[in-house]
Formats: sequence, C-alpha cells, structure tokens
Amino acid sequence: MLKKQRFQCKACGQTFIAQTSVVDKYCYIANQVKRKSLDLSRETICKTTNARLCHISEATVQRICNAEALKYKGYGQRLPSNIGIDEFRYRNQTMAFDYIDNDSGNILGILPNRRIKDIKDHFYNRYNLKERKKVQTVTTDLNAGYIHMIPELFPNATIILDRFHLVQLMVRALDRTRIKVMNRLKKGNNTDQKRYRRLKRYGKMLKLKSKDISFTDYKLYYLFGYFTAQMVVDKLLAYDELLKRTWEVYQCFMRAVDQRDGVAMSTLIHTNWSGISPFMRKSLRTLKKYSHLLTNAIESPYSNGLIEGTHNIIKRMTHNGCGYRNIENLSNRILIMNNLKTKSKKVAV
Repeated sequence: MLKKQRFQCKACGQTFIAQTSVVDKYCYIANQVKRKSLDLSRETICKTTNARLCHISEATVQRICNAEALKYKGYGQRLPSNIGIDEFRYRNQTMAFDYIDNDSGNILGILPNRRIKDIKDHFYNRYNLKERKKVQTVTTDLNAGYIHMIPELFPNATIILDRFHLVQLMVRALDRTRIKVMNRLKKGNNTDQKRYRRLKRYGKMLKLKSKDISFTDYKLYYLFGYFTAQMVVDKLLAYDELLKRTWEVYQCFMRAVDQRDGVAMSTLIHTNWSGISPFMRKSLRTLKKYSHLLTNAIESPYSNGLIEGTHNIIKRMTHNGCGYRNIENLSNRILIMNNLKTKSKKVAV
C-alpha cells in the first residue's frame, strides 16, 4: 500500500495528488503487488491464500483477475482450423461448456451451461458464417446433442470422436461384466468364493492390452503363487465363458485403436458376436450407431486430450477454493491461467 501526498495550488486553490509509476492513478495498491497476485492466480491456489500472501482483500484479487481477463475476451476473435468442445462441472451438478484451440490448447470461450440453444446462440452472435466455415475439424465426446449440432454450426468441419471416450465405453462394459460374474461367484461354495477374491484383486489385469501382458516374467501373485501375468489372466478368464468372450471383443477393439486400423474397427462392430455380455453388446450398438465417425476417430491425430487436461486443472482449482458460485469469476480465472501459462511457455522456448 502506498500513501499519496495531496498538494494545493496557492494560485487557484485546486488540489492534486502526486503521481508515480509505482501505482496507477487514483489507486493505492502497487503495480508490483498486482503482478504478484496475477502470478499467483496462474496456480491452483484459492483466492484466500492469494489475498493473504499479497496482503490485499479477496475482492481485490478477483477485481485484478477480472481486469486482466478482459484482454483475452472480445468479439473480434477468429476461429482456428481445429477446435475441441466439451463440458465440465463447476458447482454441484451444474455443467459449463467450453471450447479450445486443438493445436495450441488455448481456451476460446466458456459458457455457463451446455444447453444446445445457448451454444448455438453464442456461436451465431460471436462468429459469422465465413469464420465458422474455416473450421476443419471438431473433436467431441459421444454427446448426441453435440454431434447433431456441429454440422449446423460448422458446415465444412469433420467430426472427430474422442478416442478416450470410446475406450472408456468398452472398459466399462468389460468391468460391469466382471462384476456380474463376481456377484454370482460370491454366493457359491468355497471354490467359487476364492475365484471371486481373485477376480476382485486382479480385475485391473483384464483391462491391459494383450501386448502389455507378460508371458515370460514369473512373479509371486497373492492367491495364485508364482505365475506369469498371462497365466493369471488365463486363469481368470477360465472361470466364465461369458467373461472370456467379452474380453476377446475388448482386445480386438483395443488392437484396432492401437494400430489405427479403421478396417478392423469396422469389421469388429459389424460382426454378429455370440456369447458376449449384454453390456458389451450395448457398447457395440453405440459404436455401430456412430460407425460413420469411427474412422476419423481412429485415424485422426486430434483428440480431447488438451481440453481434458484443462478440466483437470479446473477441478483442482475449484476443489482448493471450495467451489465457485459465480461462473463469470471462474471463467476469468481460467482464462488467466490458460493465457499467462501459454505466454510463459513461449518465452521459455
């Protein structure tokens, strides 16, 4: 804090304040303190900690953030060629929508909700048709509303489904199948209960890709003895034929994704698999529904990895700050974190 001295002109009687480069006009907080507060705002600490370290109030911290965030807003922005869209939870069950540049990772905009009407209004009011036609690819998850909305907003864009969500869909189907088998074995005799304990302890091994399962290194596995990882997996799959067939479909899917093989993926979803669980059958129906988009998802280098990484930072920040009631304050904080960190990386390079 800087105390300013007031002067009075003896000729006219008017008063004025001494000015310096240390603080802005009509302000008592030093610019260096403001820069320090902005620097702390790039991290995931809460506003209370920021205010305590800079010896200013929480309202001042937010006011500094809001003033800085104005530099990264405006209606004169241009859309990049490749964007990614997604949503995140910021308060209780309230979801916000955001979209980023899939090449640089810069956040382009944040909306307080994910209603399709509001998203369309945002893009229609902010970007003209000529600008929206420049978008070549849009990466999204399996949200049906987004998939139907993209061709209307971006006529020339190619839709790319995020590979992470495709893998997550199949992993959950396999895991639910394993749990169903475990619940049946849990009510059986001693042998079945031992199988139940094995499936519960080593269930994560079933999610591994077949190429990552060792068949040469022997280890001491609890409830098994000295086995290789492949022997453990074979034992687990031998407990139920339904689980084994479901695991085989899962491995075919993972192999197609790993090798970026669109032909193998098309063969997988159009094959009439028998003896698989209803959970895996439902997942295959979902993939078949979006079969015309799977080739792009498998072969394209783009994914929602950048935007998911940003959401991870947002979750840590809201957790440390015990949540944000005002989405505008949260959006300003996110824009500062994103843009200032990007600038610092460019300077470092």
